[in-house]
Amino acid sequence: MPIARRFHERFEAYLRAQLCDELGMNRPSAFRGTLTISREAGARALPICEHLADYLSEEDETAEYGWILYNKDFCEKMAGTHDVPDRETYPRHAATCQPVDDYISAILGTHHGDRALFRQTSQTIRTLARLGNAILIGRGSNFITADLDNTFHVRLIGRESNRLAYIQRTQNLSKSAALSYLHLTDHQRRDYVKSHLQKNIDDPHSYHAIVRTDDIQDDLLARMIGDLFMDWVAARLQTPGKLVTFA
Repeated sequence: MPIARRFHERFEAYLRAQLCDELGMNRPSAFRGTLTISREAGARALPICEHLADYLSEEDETAEYGWILYNKDFCEKMAGTHDVPDRETYPRHAATCQPVDDYISAILGTHHGDRALFRQTSQTIRTLARLGNAILIGRGSNFITADLDNTFHVRLIGRESNRLAYIQRTQNLSKSAALSYLHLTDHQRRDYVKSHLQKNIDDPHSYHAIVRTDDIQDDLLARMIGDLFMDWVAARLQTPGKLVTFA
């Protein structure tokens, strides 16, 4: 099954189950952590996070419904690629409930305009963060969720030469075009966070962990981050009065 479709199906099943919990239809909500991932361009965030979602879905005891990914392209990919069925024709679960369907539609809706899109994206990020068992990639998600005590913030970095080679390979670009893409993407991400959130994306104090991705395989990095996160959650549950937030 294509990766996009697999994560789409996991995403909708996750939302349906988690929201039913929140509406009191299944059982009382448990503490569930959320990961935010900030990244330099070409630091391999998406493949690492795909491994991370799979790893946490198997190993995290709180993940009854699995872990999901969310990034700026996710909704567009669900609606716009041939690998993913259109929202109007996607079959609904037999046991669905209307309030959950309405909420899912709101989360996956399309909005136009820079400020309106930012507000909707921020609301979606905070909703998913509160539900837990979510990996939120980019869009200033660590700053948007800084006041939530269930969020663990990671930044992925790497040597420019390695990031450049990755972009050349995955985007099929020349070296000069890949270098321009790398610098432009990093600049746009810094500017997005600065203009919308008045924060510095490179501030190391805004993260629980900064992970260098050079010379380490994606699946190993995913396990490292996943184990660190699960240990953090365990410590968080043992000492609920000692919270570390980044507000």
